[in-house]
Amino acid sequence: MPYWILVFSQKSLGNWEPTGLLDAIKGANFSMLCDQYGLDPILIPFNSAQLDVLLGGGHYAPFFVVRYAAKERRPLVIHCWETQEEEGFRLLQRALVTSPEHVNVRLRETHTILTIELSRSQLTDLGLPIAYEVGRWALEQGGGLLQGLDGVWYYLNQHAAFIPVDV
Repeated sequence: MPYWILVFSQKSLGNWEPTGLLDAIKGANFSMLCDQYGLDPILIPFNSAQLDVLLGGGHYAPFFVVRYAAKERRPLVIHCWETQEEEGFRLLQRALVTSPEHVNVRLRETHTILTIELSRSQLTDLGLPIAYEVGRWALEQGGGLLQGLDGVWYYLNQHAAFIPVDV
């Protein structure tokens, strides 16, 4: 069963370079992130040569993957949807129907939606903090909101920290 982190960006995230996302992930403080997410710090010395962002798909299946472990391990799969397209519009409408009004005010400005998919095993390895770093990168690029695995809506403050959206 997949788990999802959803990012609702206020700007289009099209035409970006994978190196920018890769640099953002590599720049993360994994010691602090392992502590924050309750992960064993023994996971940290992963081989950074294994870290890669690969673009895929196209108009009908816009996605990219983030590899962070050996090739036989599942990468993070991230789909990117514009709200003018059918799937992006559907995702936005579902969020608007299920979210409180104080969140909807911000969601109505959404232009692009990222769905970051994790498997159960990725919740206990570096997939979890890397997925949130993808979300942080997207919000730094385009503003907006992130719905975490805990169902809470977050925005980034001026220090790029996730802050829950309050009433």
